[in-house]
Amino acid sequence: MSFSSDFLTWLAAPARRCLLADVGCKSGGSEITRRLSTVGFVTEPADTPASTTYNGRISGGLQFTRSLDLSGQGGSINYGDLEIDNEDGALDSWLGDIWTNRPITLWMGAPTWPKSQFEVVFVGTIGDIARKSRSRLALSLRDILAPLNSTLSTATVGGTGDNATALKPVCLGEAFNVAPILLDAAGQRYAYHYTGAIGCLEVRDNGVPAAFTDYPGQGYFDLTNARFGEITCDAQGVFIDWGGGVFSCDAAVLIALLATVVGDGYFVDFNTQFDLTNWWAMHAAYPQNLGAWITQRANRLQEMQRCAATIGATVTVSAAGLVRIIPLAFGTPSRTINTRQIVDGSFTPVWTIRAVGSQRLAGCRNWTPQVNNLAGSLQTAAQVILTSEWSYATASDSTVLTDRNQTSDPQAGETLFVDETDLADETTRRLDLWKVDRMVWGFECLAEMLDVELGDTITVEHPRIAVSGSATALVVSVAQNYATARVTLQVLV
Repeated sequence: MSFSSDFLTWLAAPARRCLLADVGCKSGGSEITRRLSTVGFVTEPADTPASTTYNGRISGGLQFTRSLDLSGQGGSINYGDLEIDNEDGALDSWLGDIWTNRPITLWMGAPTWPKSQFEVVFVGTIGDIARKSRSRLALSLRDILAPLNSTLSTATVGGTGDNATALKPVCLGEAFNVAPILLDAAGQRYAYHYTGAIGCLEVRDNGVPAAFTDYPGQGYFDLTNARFGEITCDAQGVFIDWGGGVFSCDAAVLIALLATVVGDGYFVDFNTQFDLTNWWAMHAAYPQNLGAWITQRANRLQEMQRCAATIGATVTVSAAGLVRIIPLAFGTPSRTINTRQIVDGSFTPVWTIRAVGSQRLAGCRNWTPQVNNLAGSLQTAAQVILTSEWSYATASDSTVLTDRNQTSDPQAGETLFVDETDLADETTRRLDLWKVDRMVWGFECLAEMLDVELGDTITVEHPRIAVSGSATALVVSVAQNYATARVTLQVLV
């Protein structure tokens, strides 16, 4: 999160701090905004909203934790809570209101400031409200990814045929040798995407290329000749022109498509709810094409995280509530944190990650391996491609393997890469990251570090962190406590 220089100067000095909260809910059939604060606060006539009271009932909680996934699985939703004083029982009726997926925004400033001088420190959504004790209520805080933790698509074939209740497939990016679903037996019509798509690249009948008429706007094709055996095809899913008019299906593109247009249900707005600087940087830095074929009921957020995990990244949000894609990779340090900003006695080792001397990944997936039904006229090379489900890439460091008595053939992690070169490059990148012992350190920082973001590369100076007392570190966990105006960091070195 970016704060003004004046605000950072104020954070660095001892001060009495005030938090304001705008919280949405549905009460009495209407959508309203409830306004709370840590102290009684009234806005100025020139503020927005003008001359409005913020009820001083915020009594605790207010810690929100975000973390990168070090296991390579892509991450999860981030959580926190906000406690509200209800000693007098005046807010009991709030338990009957609807809070789920309503917005919440927190501002921080001095109690003597007009609201216009406060700065936003958190944007998210509400999970729900609960009675925490006899005298306290609690609003569970979620990031804006929480509403995306839902079913991706419920579009079915329909009609009266054998596949009437079957889900239409969702094609993300470029998928090889998928089994399209039969829509109309008489018309020999097959769906490869639930709605409009880029198009079908090739159709095969028992592995042999077959003539077809494509209808990319509807996501299906018709066979020109009678079917002989098993029908498969290569397809490209939905396309949005991100610049240049060229079809692209890298991780950033697929994540944005999943969050904004693919499937049904809740969507976020790309232009206002994505960190566009981060998105364009990831789009440029990780251009590898990905592909996924989804035929069963799927979770939208899990599919987003699967795309991110392929490039060793996590889908998360900034404190300002914007969707970000954070790679598990060291960059150029953006700042230095030393003992002046670290709370005395808080610096501690969290865990050690031991070196791994071999990485193995699977990719370039054949989504419909065909073992017994290929035409005999196919060349051997084509038969190998169509019968094998995965391609594999392995990268190893012989010294680490010998020293640690490790296997050179570990279990392969699945990816969505469609190119073998990209698969091999990612395998090598992960080996370089994890072939040395790494340590995660944790420490608490003063208020001036509240703007540190997940995924930042920083320099940490502390006597315990290394022989030199200084190390380049990747921020892998941020726990911001808005009640105490402090932040707890975990960093990977």
